[in-house]
Amino acid sequence: ALTAVLGFSSLVACFFMVRWVFGLSAAVTATILIAFSWPAIFYSQEVRAYSLVLLVAIFVTAVWLQILLHRQSGSHSSRPYWALVILAPVLSFAHLYGFIFAAFLWIYLFAADLFRRDPLAARWSAFGFFITNLAFLPWLAINMRAMADSEMLDLTPLDRPGASFFVDVGAFMYHHPIPALLLGLGPILLGSRRTFPRIWTAFRARNLNEPLLGLICVIVIPFVAVFVFSQFKPILYTRYLMVFVPAGIFFTALAFEEWRQQSPWRRHVALLAVAAISLAWILPDHYRYRSK
Repeated sequence: ALTAVLGFSSLVACFFMVRWVFGLSAAVTATILIAFSWPAIFYSQEVRAYSLVLLVAIFVTAVWLQILLHRQSGSHSSRPYWALVILAPVLSFAHLYGFIFAAFLWIYLFAADLFRRDPLAARWSAFGFFITNLAFLPWLAINMRAMADSEMLDLTPLDRPGASFFVDVGAFMYHHPIPALLLGLGPILLGSRRTFPRIWTAFRARNLNEPLLGLICVIVIPFVAVFVFSQFKPILYTRYLMVFVPAGIFFTALAFEEWRQQSPWRRHVALLAVAAISLAWILPDHYRYRSK
């Protein structure tokens, strides 16, 4: 099936794109993490387009991170920028939340340009934001009639997300809240000796080009905005969070890398534990033999 091909392609794309941005070790970590994530497995077996969303989101997030790294190092290569100009509209056309995510990436770059006092770069970021919005208009025109008859604009089907929604997010990422908790907090806390000081230093210096700070912002700020909006008009399913999965995976991989520099062998043990914990839920859920 096409979705299975797209799901496998996501693993390949994750490895090569993260290696391009952060190097081989981070690429191996990110690929292992996404290989055992529930969205990558489940939506590679369905006919819906979420495996396509995941694939394009991997490209978009990696290219966006490369732009941040280029700006941080003072490089002026335009290739990542034009790649984002092309890929962000594709993500926008793939899903409504793809548009929200892609638009925020441009907003973040625009804010980083303002803090750097670089008006020329800010104008180019605004141009990218305009192109992304322009590409979203056909999606809106095509889907407006369907949205009028669906949960997007209907008052009945969806409930307002509450505290239990965050438990659902854990189940969405790694089959069950427990491995999600271990994967979410474990690497971050293990790498906190170097991760948190880097984030805090970048925040105080208003250095929005720091990748760790950028990843936190593009995960938290759009999610909080949608979560708050959904209290008044529910439009939030856990599967819509697919666009945030690569950013979360990349952040976790970077936290693992900070820990690896302190003690390399521990990362290998931790990744084996991640695989074992995830498989405990993957195998019964998706590969159980069913007799007729």
